[in-house]
Amino acid sequence: MDPERSKRILITCQNFAPGVSATDDNIHDLLEGLLDKGWDVAVCCWTSSVGKPADGPADGGYGRMRVFKLESSRLDRALWTMAVRYVVMLAKHLAKDGSGYDLILTTDEPLGIRLLLSACRRPFRMGADHIAWLMDFAPARRQKGGSSVGKRFLRRVADRATIAGLRASDRIVVIGRCMAKRLVGLGIGEERISMIGIWPNLAAPELDASPRTADGDEPFCFLYSGHCGPWHDYATLAAVLPALRGSRIRFCFAGGGVGIDAIRTRVARERLTNVRFEERVERAEVPRLLSSADAHLVTLNASAAGSCVPSKLYAAMAVARPVIFVGPPDSQAAEDVIAAEAGAVVAPGDSRGLEAAIRQFADDPETSRRLGLNGQRWFLKNRTREIAVEAWSRLLKGTFA
Repeated sequence: MDPERSKRILITCQNFAPGVSATDDNIHDLLEGLLDKGWDVAVCCWTSSVGKPADGPADGGYGRMRVFKLESSRLDRALWTMAVRYVVMLAKHLAKDGSGYDLILTTDEPLGIRLLLSACRRPFRMGADHIAWLMDFAPARRQKGGSSVGKRFLRRVADRATIAGLRASDRIVVIGRCMAKRLVGLGIGEERISMIGIWPNLAAPELDASPRTADGDEPFCFLYSGHCGPWHDYATLAAVLPALRGSRIRFCFAGGGVGIDAIRTRVARERLTNVRFEERVERAEVPRLLSSADAHLVTLNASAAGSCVPSKLYAAMAVARPVIFVGPPDSQAAEDVIAAEAGAVVAPGDSRGLEAAIRQFADDPETSRRLGLNGQRWFLKNRTREIAVEAWSRLLKGTFA
């Protein structure tokens, strides 16, 4: 075994519920992959999220994975209280454990955790090195106005704490080149930033490249899967649905969030019959759901470029389905759709452009299938979990060398 792999690594996160969120799925996959490669790695999380019990068993109950759960309480409803209590309880756990970690890998939550850990990691033996895994850079998509003075002040404080925590980290791993550009613009040295893409929670045997035949008069189905929050351009999706009433084009929205709620409201008001909704499906049913459509819809709003990357894009590519991405052309998702020749990119708010792209996909199913296969080939070369785990392993070896 390489001597570097005897080093102890701890991944911190607010919750650890694989199968519930894409972020937790990526943490789980990374942990499992590093264990396969012989790394000594563990996860630390809360016993529960705010008002919602965390899925999974107590400490050590994830098979070979070591998962340490810190006891959360009602005090953790305040963001800063949550971060302070997390660090204090983590320090107590490490003192009880009797041995420190050589590296700590922080994810995005609890808010402020990176700044506090950077100050406390050496005195409390929390890790001689600190890598920040940046999957959601909220300060990059803050918009002016829209809330009270007090809330805007708190957001500014939170954003500064987030940026200060990143600056205090030894290395930052981002999930997109556009995100790296944001950090460089904030004065963080490019030499401290590495890019490792995210991946969908799909294993190779689950990938289904067989087309869903929608020739002739059969409906051509578009799928939006997963969460649809404030940073997604759901307004453009909702605006185009009435224009396609009476066509052979159908839409399925599977997931939740304020965006799905808004689309439900629009569909009910317009009495649209070309749209259906599905609740979140179980993990085992995800490949079936993704393969049930002819094409996929993915969105981000204009302010989200460089702040996050929708993993649903790579899930669509994995099952060889073409994608219409409604979002900023300077975002990582747009760059990848174009590089893969896997679909079309439509600017946020361009409902006419979206309608035209949807009709083009439905009118030319052969081209749509070709775009889907292009996307799957690109995915298998660039975004599988195996590729990501290998990149992480190389990064860790370089850190400890």
